[in-house]
Amino acid sequence: WIAASEAKHTYNVLHNDMWLESHKKVDGRLKNPKTKKYLHFWNLFDTSLSVSDATRKINDIKLKKYINKSGVLTNIIDAEKIVQLSKETVDYESLNIENLLEHVDKQNSSEITKATFGDVDMRKRELSIHSVASCKKATKFITNSRLSPEKNIDNLILAFVKLHSEYPNVELHIFGKDVGNYASVLYDLVLSNQAENYIKFYGYAKNPFPAIASADVFLLPSHTEGQSVALMEAMVLGKNIVASNIMANIELLNGGDYGLLTIGNNPDQLFESLKIMADGKYTRLKNFDSQSHNELVLHQFDSLFE
Repeated sequence: WIAASEAKHTYNVLHNDMWLESHKKVDGRLKNPKTKKYLHFWNLFDTSLSVSDATRKINDIKLKKYINKSGVLTNIIDAEKIVQLSKETVDYESLNIENLLEHVDKQNSSEITKATFGDVDMRKRELSIHSVASCKKATKFITNSRLSPEKNIDNLILAFVKLHSEYPNVELHIFGKDVGNYASVLYDLVLSNQAENYIKFYGYAKNPFPAIASADVFLLPSHTEGQSVALMEAMVLGKNIVASNIMANIELLNGGDYGLLTIGNNPDQLFESLKIMADGKYTRLKNFDSQSHNELVLHQFDSLFE
């Protein structure tokens, strides 16, 4: 009804690579069947706004037949609230994985979701990595995302098993809501590698910020993102970050200023970056400025009405 209204200009917001979202399957079934139906309505809007410039470029190509003009409206972040909540108690809903143990497609997530890789600024990456330990050696790693194939948690688990074999004090805390019983695939992977003592599932957290604040490193190994709010939240909390070198992560981390970008996201490639953190050989080049980020978002919003 918005598209059909008498408004001078109508907008819709695309939160990710929407062609991928509309065709994504979990266990042989469309994850978002409604989204595929919505494709044919998007050309009723004057402008489709993606949440990052990287995502806009992807949607411009893949949705050429379905959208008119395109633009960018980035996610805003409430840094003050995040910092305040980080001082409270972790609030999460336990994930009862035993109830999810049914047949689910165990195909590797790399085969289910094609990663939208971009080019890493190797100069920045090399500047942030040292030949000897220069900071605290990381032991507590955390990730917070939906438990679904595009988040690449399966390959992260395999990389972490390898990391633990060399650094027995490390632990991985996985926060996130199950999608399509995919958590059972991840849990089976942990069990088959006898990793349940150091890889823990915590389920969906209403307030994950105390756990993130207490961790040494925040991880985002995704195959695809629109613009990760979870990543921005970790940036607000001043966490060291390892994120896959997909286009949206490269943009959000400013080419590697705010975190360490991987060179690919298979288990061996993820392990390489995890090892740098465990060795204490990483130094963040810059701290994220949430105020400047929000000013950019407000400028983007104001420009829609010029």
